[in-house]
Amino acid sequence: MPQELCQRLQSFFTDAEAQQGHSPHVDCFTITYKDAIPLEELYTSMDRHWQAQQEVRATEAALADRAQQHRAVQKRLLMRFKDRQPSSIAHLDLLLAQTFQQLLQLGGQQEEQQASVEAAGRQLSASVRLILQLVQYGVGMSADDMAVLRKHLSPQVSHCGATGWEELTEASVTHLLSNQLAKTPQEKAIQLLPFAQLMDTQKVKKHISILLERLYQGASLSGMAA
Repeated sequence: MPQELCQRLQSFFTDAEAQQGHSPHVDCFTITYKDAIPLEELYTSMDRHWQAQQEVRATEAALADRAQQHRAVQKRLLMRFKDRQPSSIAHLDLLLAQTFQQLLQLGGQQEEQQASVEAAGRQLSASVRLILQLVQYGVGMSADDMAVLRKHLSPQVSHCGATGWEELTEASVTHLLSNQLAKTPQEKAIQLLPFAQLMDTQKVKKHISILLERLYQGASLSGMAA
């Protein structure tokens, strides 16, 4: 919605310049943003998305455990039936039925949780898009700088792989802070670690805040002085 508003304002004032007989220029109308960037809204969306993912991962682990138990009970029952003189099944049939019901319950729970992850991902994506747009108008970023920023603080929230948006963003932002935006030799010497599941969102929040702070201080992502 904000992006559509800005596009319509730009188009309106450009057309107005043309109707007055002036040569239309992209710079005839400028949008600026002077208030503080609402990072708390972004971080709230991030926490909801991260928590929703943790719930899915916990359910997936429980599903894997119940599935393993189900296979083990099935194997023991088959071995009993193959014996020429089978011993008592010792309530294995009841355990098999209970485990199967647990699998069904966990499967339904996982579907509901995955829907929650998708909804939280859409909210997070919208929050990131808004932050990017406000930063663009607040800093007056060039198209090249915005392209770099969008690659590292991406509004695309995908749930296709095992690595979540938070882990990808942490790695990408850390890369920026240790390269284009590095201020000290110590920061340039930071070694990027392999992707690992975050224990919480505190680190990625901190690095996003540092990234935006340096952009507002005049840093450039495209390698040219701002």
